Amino acid sequence: MSADHKEIGRELKLFSFDEQVPGVVYWWPKGWTLFNLIKNDLAQRLAKDGYQELNTARIVSLETLKKSGHYDNYFDRLFFVGNEKELS
Repeated sequence: MSADHKEIGRELKLFSFDEQVPGVVYWWPKGWTLFNLIKNDLAQRLAKDGYQELNTARIVSLETLKKSGHYDNYFDRLFFVGNEKELS
């Protein structure tokens, strides 16, 4: 078995990726079950320490990023897909 997590996930039928949609994980049943077991365990552990979960949008428009200030303040930490000309 290779050491690449993408290959391991595919070989174990946990998840896969598609070059047409970079950055998106396609979870298969066994992988989604494992993901949720880990997520739920982590949520319980964090809750014991007083942390609360939150959820944010995964995909937002460039206009929204600029209005919110995230574009100016976090540009170097954001992942963009699309035409680079649109980023100016």
